[in-house]
Amino acid sequence: MAMRGSARAAAILLVVAVVAVALASMAPPGIAGWWIKRQSGGTITLADAQGSLWSGRARVTDPHGRVSVPLTWTVDRASLLQGVLALQFGNAPTDAVRGTLRITRNATELTQVSATVPAAIASLLLPGYIPLSFGGEVTLSSASFRFAGAPQGDATARWTPARVADNQGRALYFGAVTAAISAQDAQVVTTLESRGGDTTLSGNVTMRGPTIVADVSLSPRVAPTPPLLAAIAAFGAVQPDGGVRFRYQGASRGTAR
Repeated sequence: MAMRGSARAAAILLVVAVVAVALASMAPPGIAGWWIKRQSGGTITLADAQGSLWSGRARVTDPHGRVSVPLTWTVDRASLLQGVLALQFGNAPTDAVRGTLRITRNATELTQVSATVPAAIASLLLPGYIPLSFGGEVTLSSASFRFAGAPQGDATARWTPARVADNQGRALYFGAVTAAISAQDAQVVTTLESRGGDTTLSGNVTMRGPTIVADVSLSPRVAPTPPLLAAIAAFGAVQPDGGVRFRYQGASRGTAR
């Protein structure tokens, strides 16, 4: 009788698993969009979603349409049997976002990541009272970036043509900006350095949980003109050399609720 009961329980579990897989295969990817929007506090979501949760495509965007990044994904169904959610992003070398995401009970890991996104996505991380817009594109690459209680890993990013403007139309051009990103000891430190443009950019931005600490220096690369000085002055008091040192500490926008 015990063996019959065990067999019956196994059969029921098998039916439940088959039904669950069938439902997931038909579930619209909009469910993923709902989850992303909730976790990002409404700052990021998916639009024009097609396909299913197993295999689909959509655009990563924000409520105002300032950011639009095409995204394709495929779920490795076999990994689910091992308690791992593995997603492959990108189907071709030309896709904007490529890499593998693995989520286990204890960790989340991104591997072989390559992503090219509009620099405007940085605006989504800033508090609303900092009215800055970012121009150009950012190309990010990382062999491995792991989250297991605390982030760990390294990445590099290149921002070009790098441009920052405020809500009064004052703009600074940094040419090409290179960012070295290192995550350890529960914080992510980004070191910035620029080449070209009318203004140099250097410094560090540190994220620890929802807190951002920025210590960045700006200085004119060419003979400063009144418009250039006015743009630099928007970030702080101008020093004798025409540059400023910008310091900021506060919470990022889009923290999960």
